[in-house]
Amino acid sequence: MVIFSRSKDKLEAARTCFIKRGHDALIFPGDLTSSDDLERLFSFVEERFGGTDILVNNTGGPKPGNILDLSEDAWHTAFEEQAISLMRAIRRVVPGMRARRWGRIITIASLSVKAPIEGLDLSNFMRGGLAAVHRTLARALAPHDVNVHMVLPGSIMTARSRSLIQKRADTLKTSFDEALSTSIGRIPKGRLGTPEDVGHVVAFLASERADYLTGNFIRVDGGMYAGLD
Repeated sequence: MVIFSRSKDKLEAARTCFIKRGHDALIFPGDLTSSDDLERLFSFVEERFGGTDILVNNTGGPKPGNILDLSEDAWHTAFEEQAISLMRAIRRVVPGMRARRWGRIITIASLSVKAPIEGLDLSNFMRGGLAAVHRTLARALAPHDVNVHMVLPGSIMTARSRSLIQKRADTLKTSFDEALSTSIGRIPKGRLGTPEDVGHVVAFLASERADYLTGNFIRVDGGMYAGLD
């Protein structure tokens, strides 16, 4: 396994977590928006492992805000970080996966694919478009035994979630705990999810047990989404 991120400190922390669980991971610092850094990453993986069998895309969420307030620069930045960089990575690994007739492409997105989230217009826009691309990609790659999925987390207790909850608390002039309680109140399971909740789903989709699954949008939201699709 190779973990790629701009932050070496976060990479080291992630590697420590893997080691504590009896696994190991190689770390590779770099910027996802840099085509040169991506090429160095995948060339390294090819030299070390012979190719990329499983690609898990997990970019940070774009800047919060609504369409009336967000600057054009924010839209350009989000498109570069959320769409262009992800497509570069996918295009880079697909030829090898097709040649080996095995592969997994899993993108961690957001529940906003199913239900747009107020105040996150950039995420709503980017994630929805990427979902459509993933569906067509899944159908195109299925004959080559390459499976494509999106995982849609709901409210997961991460640093970004904490910052959004704090922002909502500041707007409503209430405490973080009260804003958190409001968020939890919308989740039938009665709690925010954990990164491990998402990780277990990704691990299954990447395994042989999920061989007959492709083109899916898997919600990990504690039952928060109430739609039928």
